[in-house]
Amino acid sequence: MAPRTPAPVEKVKLSDKHIPLRIAATIFFMVVGASALAYAISNFFTGTKGWREIGTLESDGITCAQDFSFMYNVGSDRSVSAENRELTEIYSHSAKRAYELFNTSEIEGVVNIATINASPNTDITVDAVLYEAFEKILKSGDRTVFLGPVYEIHNGLFRIEFKEAAVDYDPRLNSDLAKIFERLCGYASDSSSVDIVLLEDGKVRLFVSQEYESFLESNELTNILDFSWMKNAFIIDYFAKEISSAGYKNGAISSNDGFSVNLGGEDTSFTVFHMCKDGVYPIGVMNYSGTRSIVYLRDYLLSETDSERYFVLENGEIRTPYIDISDGLCRSSARDMTAYSDDFSCADIVLRISRLYISREFDESLVDLIRSSGIQLIYGDDSKVYYTDSQSPFGELFKESSHIRVEKAK
Repeated sequence: MAPRTPAPVEKVKLSDKHIPLRIAATIFFMVVGASALAYAISNFFTGTKGWREIGTLESDGITCAQDFSFMYNVGSDRSVSAENRELTEIYSHSAKRAYELFNTSEIEGVVNIATINASPNTDITVDAVLYEAFEKILKSGDRTVFLGPVYEIHNGLFRIEFKEAAVDYDPRLNSDLAKIFERLCGYASDSSSVDIVLLEDGKVRLFVSQEYESFLESNELTNILDFSWMKNAFIIDYFAKEISSAGYKNGAISSNDGFSVNLGGEDTSFTVFHMCKDGVYPIGVMNYSGTRSIVYLRDYLLSETDSERYFVLENGEIRTPYIDISDGLCRSSARDMTAYSDDFSCADIVLRISRLYISREFDESLVDLIRSSGIQLIYGDDSKVYYTDSQSPFGELFKESSHIRVEKAK
């Protein structure tokens, strides 16, 4: 086949007739073109009705939004541009505020976790978001928030470049470090050594005994308080509260570490995964409507971003952020666990299931206790997945996981 060549050029002589008409036509099409371009630009910035991801404002600077995805069905109640603009402002300002408040590093002009850690035994006025978070912590009796010094060391695993350096952060590889972790856990478990005291007018006091303070100083540790892996559960609840209180219900928020909230106005779904001997499988889809909070905990990696929270040793063992307060070692009683509730927030769920999940053994007696409180569980072993709901939560089961039995927990 002969190669293609350009078509012959045909010379066309333009007529000199109807000059005014051609000028008018040119102006008309320029106006039409400008209008079309304006519409395209407007549509680019405002968009059409439907689901879209809400972002943050550049003017807000650093936020925690990179850990979350906020999807909203814009244009349901008001104009697309108005909803998008207001949702972006609410979400962006909230993401900035949450980033600053729960941070264990000092931020100029902000009273945050770092501020409290730097001023033990001192009355400090804190933001209402932090005050409410401490209220939940104290009411639950969970004391993992006081594992700050353990997290300060252990979380260094997720930042090292060479696996050989793991010995400096992993108590399972370092017996001297294991002893320090045991001491720190002993202090964290003891309210006479460390505690958070809620005072009037939004003030709190981080109580630290002289003995514990001396131990921390001798080991050059500063992070007494740290919400660590639970932090995003509290943050996503804060997002949901801010967005819902502004009248927005047609959306859902999720974090990259397993927390999800449906605001209530739209039907939505959640895919449940499970790890068995030969890999991770999507078990089924949970379809639901109305408000719902979901917590998904796991001891394995699912995406590239998981390297920020999980560390894989050369022998294939995985270190997770879930620290057992009994001895400072990370552990999980099940490979994964999905917990959900239409009445409780993500933080409420986490504070109720952490004792079951972060444990040497899976305690079946706690399952009934959690279920009776209004929280449903999905968990399993290599060949079975159990659910506690009165009816199966799955609207659809995946064929890929057909070798895994799904049944109601006894």
